[in-house]
Amino acid sequence: IFILKPGKSKAAKRAMQSHTGSMAGEDDVLDAALRQYGIIRCSGLEDIFDLFKAFSWGKIPKGNNLAILSNAGGPAVLSADLVSESGLKLAILSAKTKKILEENLPRYASIVNPIDVLGDALSDRYHVALEAVLKEENVDAVLVLLTPQVMTQIEDTAEVIVNLSQKSKKPVFCSFIGGTEVEKGERLLNEYKVPAFRYPERGIYAIAKMWEWYKNSKYPSWRGIPSSSRDDEAISVKRDSFASLAMTSIPTIKQIVTHVKGYNRNTLNISESNEILKALKINIPATKVISSLEEAYDFANNNGYPVVLKISSPNLLHKTEVGGVIANIQSKEQLIENFRTIGSNLSKLDKEVKEKSKIIIQKQIEDGVEVIVGVKKDSSFGNVLMFGAGGTLTELIEDKNLRILPISQEEVEQLVKKSKIYKVLKGYRGKAQYNLDALYNLILKVSSMAEEVQELKEFEINPIIVTHENVWAVDTKVILN
Repeated sequence: IFILKPGKSKAAKRAMQSHTGSMAGEDDVLDAALRQYGIIRCSGLEDIFDLFKAFSWGKIPKGNNLAILSNAGGPAVLSADLVSESGLKLAILSAKTKKILEENLPRYASIVNPIDVLGDALSDRYHVALEAVLKEENVDAVLVLLTPQVMTQIEDTAEVIVNLSQKSKKPVFCSFIGGTEVEKGERLLNEYKVPAFRYPERGIYAIAKMWEWYKNSKYPSWRGIPSSSRDDEAISVKRDSFASLAMTSIPTIKQIVTHVKGYNRNTLNISESNEILKALKINIPATKVISSLEEAYDFANNNGYPVVLKISSPNLLHKTEVGGVIANIQSKEQLIENFRTIGSNLSKLDKEVKEKSKIIIQKQIEDGVEVIVGVKKDSSFGNVLMFGAGGTLTELIEDKNLRILPISQEEVEQLVKKSKIYKVLKGYRGKAQYNLDALYNLILKVSSMAEEVQELKEFEINPIIVTHENVWAVDTKVILN
């Protein structure tokens, strides 16, 4: 299925109360839904007609290893640059194939991918090169480029391509670059249904989308990509146990929501949000709402340094921008100084924000990676899960990975692995892996709760600090319908 949507939906102009709400806009959610169910979104008419041709006439590539064969070095190198950007890879040719090419092509021809048969290539040179490449095990698809030069046999070369394409199970795509000069060759390719495109980038686009479609049809993303190393039964039991844990918490969470709505409020305060996390058995650092320096002393003495001071308000999205977070407080002296500072920063806020704000003190979680997990109720697709880099990086690097709920254990893992922050979580440059299993568990709990508690409009934990031992929910926002 191809969809051509003729415009990007504009994000709502109103001020957003959570990062999930501001980052998971309507168009982002639509993109995620289409990808999730294997539907290809086109950007314009050229996209959709190119895909009509490719899917109607072409064989489907069974892998993403592409070979490029050309009689001009420039277009070949430009095409090579586009390959990795599209999700494809330049196929690595075996020694056997290279030997065939070396024995049959001129000395100055390039026998590494992309293969340059040189500008004086006749149809026979294309024949020997294309035949060798199609027999190469490491090649899943071939893109043949042709530019009209003095000696180029345009129609004869097109006939060679047709004949070899018909004999091979692998897809062959073409780009004859030259307008009216290559019309007869293009006409022959079209007659025998060999997909041909005016420019190489259009062919690469079509091949990439066909590979993406094949990957989704063989390993549907809504079921997760299977792995022979996994015990499917164990995964099922594990997933069900997390879902069951979340479900036993639902009555408590619904009571909290009913209580809040009884006061005609649509946002939860820090204590109410933390009660939901406790019901889900999600770890929270020691936290307390304070109104005096003495209370801050008591907290630090009981829980130890370092601690963090924060301004907590349902109307404050970016705390750091207004000096609403002071971390790494290591001593009593620093606590005195920073308590005054955060009090001063609070006094400078708008009256509406200030009236609903409180100062909280929290035990600092060290040596962890900050991520965000949020769920937003979309008017068209229902609950949408977002995962990515959290804290101050949330909007800086826009690591937003979206998924329409419900979601399984396997799908949670795939979502996290697609994120930009995954390399860090996995253990970057020799560092030990952070507790990914605990992170997966947390995401499953939040997702299961969002599906059951219909009153939730947005639920966001940002940041979640993932350490080597556990995960900690540091800051939570809950918005009701």
